[in-house]
Amino acid sequence: MIYFKDKYSLGIIVSIFANFIRNIFTYICYYFNISQYLARQIAAATFLPQTKVNSFLGIIIGTFADYGVAISLGVIIIYLLYLTGTAYPLLKGISMGLLYWLLLFGMMLRFGLSEINPTDLNTNIVFLINHILLGVLIAWLANMYGKKILKNN
Repeated sequence: MIYFKDKYSLGIIVSIFANFIRNIFTYICYYFNISQYLARQIAAATFLPQTKVNSFLGIIIGTFADYGVAISLGVIIIYLLYLTGTAYPLLKGISMGLLYWLLLFGMMLRFGLSEINPTDLNTNIVFLINHILLGVLIAWLANMYGKKILKNN
């Protein structure tokens, strides 16, 4: 089994994997018209006009922004697990996923951070599940691959 020696790097790596899995869920919901947007589209609209989010540069910028948010969540979850212990990691992941959903997807979008501000019920529910899933996956992967470094001696 692979174990990490550095907490910050662990946060980055598990977040990349967790976000990849989460994006599969998002693409499925988008493909079946359950959600109106992808995470990378909303992220790209933070930096670009809405008309450019599906351009090549929009896809690149949106993907990096989306993964940047996931990595920041992952690093926070790693240090939360390190400081509070690894008991109930999924509960801690859910709570941090909800916090990011409330702050980033809820408040920041409503204050105009992105030119895309979903208001339909389905998209909002998909992104609620999306953020919870991301938090759970990060916490689970961190607990699985970071047992040695998450022990606070």
